[in-house]
Amino acid sequence: MNKKQTVLIHSIVWLMFIAYEVSFVWAVSPYVSTFLDYSLHYTANILLFYTNAWCLAYSIRTTNKSFYYSCLIAVVIICYFMLQYLINEILIYQGMSKPITSVKHFLLLGGYRAFYMLCLSFGYWFFTHSVETSIKITKLRTRQLVQNKKKAELERTLFKTRNAYLQSQINPHLLFNTLNFLYNSVYHISEKSAEGIMLLSDLMRYSLTELGTDGKVELTKEIENIETVIAINQLRFDQKLQVNLITSGELDNKRLIPLILLTFVENIFKHGIILNTHFPAEIKINVHDGALSFSASNHVNPAGTNKQGFEIGIVNTRTRLNAAYPEKHRLKVTQTDHLYTVDLFIQLD
Repeated sequence: MNKKQTVLIHSIVWLMFIAYEVSFVWAVSPYVSTFLDYSLHYTANILLFYTNAWCLAYSIRTTNKSFYYSCLIAVVIICYFMLQYLINEILIYQGMSKPITSVKHFLLLGGYRAFYMLCLSFGYWFFTHSVETSIKITKLRTRQLVQNKKKAELERTLFKTRNAYLQSQINPHLLFNTLNFLYNSVYHISEKSAEGIMLLSDLMRYSLTELGTDGKVELTKEIENIETVIAINQLRFDQKLQVNLITSGELDNKRLIPLILLTFVENIFKHGIILNTHFPAEIKINVHDGALSFSASNHVNPAGTNKQGFEIGIVNTRTRLNAAYPEKHRLKVTQTDHLYTVDLFIQLD
């Protein structure tokens, strides 16, 4: 409920209350006062009603609730009687009321009216306070339920991730010993196959390398891994691939999260046309003033491009970049009918 609706509802309730009281007085007594008399006195009563509610709401937030409320309501009641006296003087001046002849009568009548409005105000405050408290409790419970749901989903995801990791985990020593055995076995039969096994061993060694405490690797190691991937694919295609890797700048002593650049390089071999001598794939890596610039471009075959594979890889890469380099990177991926380009900027330092 917005403020306009609240004001409207309160106004309607007050009009009904005033109509009830005026009708009751008119029914039991022939005396009916003027519109000005009713307006001034009900304005004072309404002010007392809401002021008391505010005093209660304010006092309940303090440490010494009773003391603060007693002081505030004492001041409010004094102001109420002063306002009633002022209203009476205005009505006397207008010829609509008689002068006060008995202070005791004035105080008793005003005190009764003040007590009546304070009781109504207490009821109003208790109701609104109960409703607000109930709403807050409901919101807190809802928020707790949402948090518990997210926590449960996170725990399930973590459990699945741990299971996947345990299922895919292979003893590195066993893996490298096996590759070394295969290398020695085929070296005298096929140097090309032996070279492929050696390159595969280097690739696996990089993938299994433990990260530093910052979760990053040396940029030079990432580039070496890219060179290994290129070399493996060159073996597959008898050194006929048209792929140019160009590196420049301050590459040493720079660190970044692993396999980010390799993701885009792998896309070249998965989806690119890289046997055309006129349109070679090109990979450029440059570091200047602590900023990494990476670009890759290659021709693609629209009919053979797996768009979903492109999108999944890009989404995963963007997620990792946003987590590792928030507000410190720019990634632009452009794909036309025949050309695919990637431009990546990362502020490393």
